[in-house]
Amino acid sequence: MFIDADHFKNINDTLGHSIGDDVLIELARLFQHETYSGELVGRYGGEEFVIICPETDLEHAVKKAERLRLALCNLNMESLNQTPLTASFGVAEVEAGDSVESLFRRADKALYNAKETGRNRVCSLTNQQIQTGIVPSLTSSEETTVDTMNFEQPFNACISSDIIVYKLGGFVNDNGAHLTEVRANRAVLRLGKSGLLPFWGKTEDRQPVQVEIEFGSVSKNTSATTTSRASTPLVEISITISPLGWVKKPTLFQQRANRVFRLLKDYFLAE
Repeated sequence: MFIDADHFKNINDTLGHSIGDDVLIELARLFQHETYSGELVGRYGGEEFVIICPETDLEHAVKKAERLRLALCNLNMESLNQTPLTASFGVAEVEAGDSVESLFRRADKALYNAKETGRNRVCSLTNQQIQTGIVPSLTSSEETTVDTMNFEQPFNACISSDIIVYKLGGFVNDNGAHLTEVRANRAVLRLGKSGLLPFWGKTEDRQPVQVEIEFGSVSKNTSATTTSRASTPLVEISITISPLGWVKKPTLFQQRANRVFRLLKDYFLAE
């Protein structure tokens, strides 16, 4: 269950950030009070919350979300000065073939539908609804967000092929990476670790990514200005980086991917 407080920026802008903080605290208290001990309430970031409901089917989860929505509407905070406080809810259930990421992505799309169709409502979403197009289609801006969750860029390394394996080993050891696949012209590794939930954290060690390295053709270093570099061939290396886990902001992933890419270039003596 994904939950997003409606028009929360207006509360911060008109009443102040201290009142906004009080609202977030009251939201957390309400959600914890209205859920069972086996359910997990977490703040996702900003004014967004996540509730995980084990052993709950979609129908009952939607009813629970509606109960939470009504409870929130009846929440009385004097500091709000009659400013209405509502939230939108997106609900999804684990289906066959789901990963944690695909489940969260579907709940997030359901939340998006709730926001786009008027806010202060509960929307649920299944894979069948997505496949049949029953729910509203994604906007072009959302499609761009999905595309930016991928980083691909090549570079030329001024390095001999027999040294590549040592440079790769040094990168793995120095950065605590984990090799998951090694072939003659390809290596796949992981950087960073996930926490209990697959949300990205604030530090790089909690922002896991998968890095695919493809070693391509070898050419002469025609741009070198010294004899030693001229005798060293250029190896074309292609880097593909993708996030592991759930990243809300594509810009955060792109920043992380660019740092990893620059680090790899340094290790491989890129031109």
